[in-house]
Amino acid sequence: MSRFLLSFGSIADYTAALLVLTLYAALPALMVSNVSASEEVDLFKVRMSVESESRSNRRAASQEALKILFVRVSGDRKVMTNHPQLKSKVANADQYVASFLYARSKYDGPIAKSPSEREEAFVTRPISLDSLAGISAQDEVLTLHLNFHEEAVTALLKDAGAPYWQANRPGVLIWLVNQSVDGVQIVNSENSPFYSAQLLEQAQVRGIPIVRPLLDLEELNRISADDIWGLSSSIITKASARYDVGAVLVGKLGQSADKTWYGQWLLIYRGQHSLERYRGQDIESFYALGFDLVADKLAADYAIVAGRLHQESLLTIEIKEVTSHAAYVALSEYLQQIAGLDNMQLTHINNDRCYFSFSSASNLNNIRSLIELDRRLVWQGQLASRRLSYRWSFSD
Repeated sequence: MSRFLLSFGSIADYTAALLVLTLYAALPALMVSNVSASEEVDLFKVRMSVESESRSNRRAASQEALKILFVRVSGDRKVMTNHPQLKSKVANADQYVASFLYARSKYDGPIAKSPSEREEAFVTRPISLDSLAGISAQDEVLTLHLNFHEEAVTALLKDAGAPYWQANRPGVLIWLVNQSVDGVQIVNSENSPFYSAQLLEQAQVRGIPIVRPLLDLEELNRISADDIWGLSSSIITKASARYDVGAVLVGKLGQSADKTWYGQWLLIYRGQHSLERYRGQDIESFYALGFDLVADKLAADYAIVAGRLHQESLLTIEIKEVTSHAAYVALSEYLQQIAGLDNMQLTHINNDRCYFSFSSASNLNNIRSLIELDRRLVWQGQLASRRLSYRWSFSD
């Protein structure tokens, strides 16, 4: 022990080194917290494959990208059917592009189709799958990165009376297994880069922030690939408890001798289980089915319709335990960021309780989902039809 201490020169140096080692040992726990936290989605950026840098190719890609944005930002995959005036805006999609750039990257599978393309015949792809025939993972493809004006796209949806789903969205934990001649394995970016890339591509199409399991020793002792393949909801739910997410999406995928893909998706959300089955020739459609399932469920609770006001649009919220000026400032800033709560006014203060009034176009279920998303406001109860009570969870 004395030789160890002498190598540091002093007790103070040893203490500092011990602190560093302690923090290093704690990193896995910190990483779990960071990985499982909900992350914001960059809703207004789209990556498209193109055949060339010509204006006509960029125009076609911009049109397809805007259709993707309409679905992603509204949360409604039939938004252009339900709000047909949006179709006329697609022709001038390049007007809403703030910036763009071209890049070459390794081919990781065909670009994901937008949900509208899977259902509406008028959509034209910027690049055909035929043009990608024969391309391998070693080849490069030209991609166009488009950044759209947030205010412009949001205004188009609002004018059409379409929903709006904010960028702060619940994280979704993904458990995915693939069955092959080698058995069943849990898909990750190392053992299945193609499947992993397709998973991420479809998540981006619908604007879903995904969380991948850590698959450390502790986790693999709790859950196996066979448990996931069997869709054992009790085991999956227990293994998912370490992650702070809004939903859990479980997928199983295999391919038969005739090259047909088959699989299932299980969504675990707010104690409810939803199941979808797939069989077909297109692996892309398998992934789309899963993310359509989760996006449709989440959007039903979190998307708001800004252009439609209820007769009783006034909402009052009582918030307890606002014990300092710093707590009040933080609370005010937080409330102003919540989509669906407009025209905020502080009506009065009573000891540690603040009372705010808002105008809101959303029903109470949507409002509660949005307010409680980050768990900084803790539900206390409903005081009246349009009066809610919360406790502010604030730390200096």
